[in-house]
Amino acid sequence: MKKRDGVRILVLGLLIAICATSIMGEQWPLTSESVTVDVEITADIDVREASSDAFLEFLQANLSFRPMETAGQSIVSVETEPKAKQTKYTYEFRWEDPVPRQAELRLKTRMKTKNSVPNVKAAKFPVQALPAEVIEYTKPSELVNSDDLIIVDKAGELAAGKTDLYRVVFDIAEWTRENVHYNLSTMTAKASKSASWVMQNKKGVCDEITTLFMALLRSVGVPARFISGVAYTESPLFPQRWGGHGWAEIYFPGTGWVPFDVTYSQYGWVDATHVKFQEDAGPGEASIKYLWKGRSVDVITRPVDLKADTVTHSGKIPAFMDLRIEMLQDETGIGSWNLAEATVKNRLNSYVSGTLYLARINEMEIEGGQARHIYLKPLEEKKIYWLVKVDATLDRDYVYTFPMTVGDIFNNTAESGFRVIKEATVFTKEEMKKVKDAYEKGEEKIFSKEIETACTQEKENYYTYEKPKVTCTAKNIGNFPFKDLKFCFGGDCSTGELGIAQEKTKEHTFGAVEEGINKVSFQVSGKDLEKTEFYDLMVLDEPEVKLEEYNFPAEIEYQQKYTFEFTLKKVSGSEPVNVTMTFDAAGQKKTVDVGTMTGDKKYVFNLNSEELTTKPNRFVISAQYRDHNGKLYTLREEKEVNLVNVTFGQKMVIFLKGLDRSIRNIFK
Repeated sequence: MKKRDGVRILVLGLLIAICATSIMGEQWPLTSESVTVDVEITADIDVREASSDAFLEFLQANLSFRPMETAGQSIVSVETEPKAKQTKYTYEFRWEDPVPRQAELRLKTRMKTKNSVPNVKAAKFPVQALPAEVIEYTKPSELVNSDDLIIVDKAGELAAGKTDLYRVVFDIAEWTRENVHYNLSTMTAKASKSASWVMQNKKGVCDEITTLFMALLRSVGVPARFISGVAYTESPLFPQRWGGHGWAEIYFPGTGWVPFDVTYSQYGWVDATHVKFQEDAGPGEASIKYLWKGRSVDVITRPVDLKADTVTHSGKIPAFMDLRIEMLQDETGIGSWNLAEATVKNRLNSYVSGTLYLARINEMEIEGGQARHIYLKPLEEKKIYWLVKVDATLDRDYVYTFPMTVGDIFNNTAESGFRVIKEATVFTKEEMKKVKDAYEKGEEKIFSKEIETACTQEKENYYTYEKPKVTCTAKNIGNFPFKDLKFCFGGDCSTGELGIAQEKTKEHTFGAVEEGINKVSFQVSGKDLEKTEFYDLMVLDEPEVKLEEYNFPAEIEYQQKYTFEFTLKKVSGSEPVNVTMTFDAAGQKKTVDVGTMTGDKKYVFNLNSEELTTKPNRFVISAQYRDHNGKLYTLREEKEVNLVNVTFGQKMVIFLKGLDRSIRNIFK
């Protein structure tokens, strides 16, 4: 304490609480460049015989929660007991006859991780083109039920008007962190809760928090997958420090998969104590699966036990943000409000995120808490604000100096300060808030109200006797969630919502349709939107063929050669398929497999009148064919050829030939 002009001056001590979420105390878990950890996984199995003739040929356990080599981690060593077979995705433990009645599997591994901030490149939102292998991570599942309407609405609200994918992911992560309470009671449940349950109850552990985060992203078309592993914490909720943990990875086009841990408030990166063991489409995937072959036995499995211990940690990752802090007022009165302005600059040519903390002083109130979670574009500079209030009960005989310090989790800090004296102006909260609001300009939103429509028909071909069904889809490819849209086939309309990246399907069955192209219109309309899809519905006439252009002798003498000609004409526009034609020349049959008729077919048969009789000779020409639906059509016509000027001897020859044919037919 000093004397100055008869006034006592007091410099207040400050209390810095740099980390306030999952990791508290010393900073090595956050700042270490590399961490080496020993992990031990064990599981017990009991085999119980249900009868005297019980038999177990083999027992196998496939462990999918296993050490992985990735860009950020390496396997130092692995030991298994019993000896396990390593496959691409599992370690296979196997016991064969005799299988012990009490079996235990054990996997010990030493893992080394490397902490680095991913080089996340700019990507546009909404996401349009995605590699085929990541499409499954945009789909809803039983737990990640991203098609739930409440989730779709909330995600659309959070993403509306935003064109930067990193901004969308960050904002959804922040909303999830702020609105879902970490609650260990859900760990007692037999299974993880669904995203819609978490949305409704606003509580959960890392699995549930990550599940909702993933569902919100998937509902707007952003790929998200679930990561299982181990991580370190100094939270008093976990005295063992290391434990099983779940977080997410988000796919960024041009970058790849990027980690986001909402529970730890680590967005776009995770610290070196995060050790990945399993990648899945969602939580709830079994970490171990059992197979066995036998009779009259019960196999009782126990939960997997997980232990981890720190071996060593080394290095320190460099800070990726520059900080400075200024106060709006260098001097205020006792009980006054002031405004702290932190300027933060991204040193990297990639997206980064982090948490800034304003140092807490006992004699000062911080509006909205100490922490500010931020993200920065490549090389971006941004300003962050805190409203602070000086304690109104301070002794008015003193001049106070308030040191103001802002820092991040990497112990990167900047300092400033202001004086408090009784003669200075006392600013109200409203006055300072107006200044803060004027400084804080929200990022611009650019709304794209774009709908993509497409129509298909249920079958490739429709005929005039059918009632065609057309299905049209409308997909929101913009960044605006639509409400109260009308989806219409002519006068057949329905209403509904269409969230970002969501699709709506509408079917319509038409009554009477005409042959040829029928113009179908599908319209989506609403406030500031009207989109019409014109679809050509091709309707075929029924297939039809005719027999025309006959050329044959109606009368002919015996033992004369002649020709019988006709044309099988395609009359319809549609093609008859599976066409067969049969020509029966007075008992002599010939069948021709025509197949698909694309045009007319002319047939010429060379015949001899020796095969004719003195009675009228009937020539039968028939055809059968189908359409593409398999519907059968038939055609039959008869013609007549007569013998003339037949002598007695010719009649006898004709009689004997007929008798011979009859005898042959009997024996057939």
